[in-house]
Amino acid sequence: MRVPQQVQPSKPAPETASCRTSGELAEWVRRVGQLPEIRRDLIDRVRAEIAAGRYETPERIDAAVEAMLADLLDES
Repeated sequence: MRVPQQVQPSKPAPETASCRTSGELAEWVRRVGQLPEIRRDLIDRVRAEIAAGRYETPERIDAAVEAMLADLLDES
């Protein structure tokens, strides 16, 4: 597997509207710290299933459609 080279920006990135103060930055850092750990084993398994054509089964598609319909009906 090839790892892309890291690109160094030639000039600083412009300030974004999402984090203008140190308080906002601290809030973002706090929220990122609360994110769950990445389950690499699950990601790798799902990617392998997708590549092998075994991920999208009729049962999974039905479950996804039912979940989307439930979400839509709850928002009404």
